[in-house]
Amino acid sequence: MATPTLTETLRMLTQQYAYVVTAFQAGQALSQPIAGFVLGAVGVTIGFAIFAFGWAVANRLNGLASSWPALAFFRSLLGMSEAAIVPAGMKAISQWSPARERSVAAGWLDTGTSIGAMSSRCSWPSAFSSTTGNCYSC
Repeated sequence: MATPTLTETLRMLTQQYAYVVTAFQAGQALSQPIAGFVLGAVGVTIGFAIFAFGWAVANRLNGLASSWPALAFFRSLLGMSEAAIVPAGMKAISQWSPARERSVAAGWLDTGTSIGAMSSRCSWPSAFSSTTGNCYSC
């Protein structure tokens, strides 16, 4: 949804937009094992709080990007911090849900991430601000 606005606002070519998307996906994919290690070392509560704080900072930085290289860098930070969602969710489910309810809990975890991705109603810079408490142009 944001592609036309982003490419126009930041004067990105299709290839440059692809770099931005790849930066996010690479940051997330490469950081999931690290996130799992951190969560195992410090626990779900503290570990996820660390990653959530990093996500909030990275999310806010995305709205400040004024060029595609800056956006790619900030998106990679966002992907790195988002990498903890699935490992933390699965660990929390395994620790706190009865065995026969774990598949339902995992389904809700996945549903929540999908709904979150679909629910932005703001312009691209304010979408990042809105998730950290300040949606100026919604």
